[in-house]
Amino acid sequence: MGEFRHFLLLVWKNFKIKFCHPLMTFVELFIPCVCISLLFNFHMSSREESVSETVYLPYDINNVPPRSWSYGEDTHLFYTPKSEFLNKVMGDVAKMLNLNFTG
Repeated sequence: MGEFRHFLLLVWKNFKIKFCHPLMTFVELFIPCVCISLLFNFHMSSREESVSETVYLPYDINNVPPRSWSYGEDTHLFYTPKSEFLNKVMGDVAKMLNLNFTG
């Protein structure tokens, strides 16, 4: 019970000190209210803009586009991890696209 009386005494002391400096008390209460209201107003005034979707044109996956970036005719297809199943799949893809593959 003694701790609660000390707490009430400290609260009363802070209350009395605050009212000895009314301007500072007003500023301590007013500034946070102004900041919160400004943030709320900025949030409410901002408009939600819709961004148009980017639509990419489809391309044929059964052939490789022209290789103007390649210095030679030989194009390699690299993949990982190395397994028998992937070797077979990548071998079929390499034959279909006329590429060399390396596991």
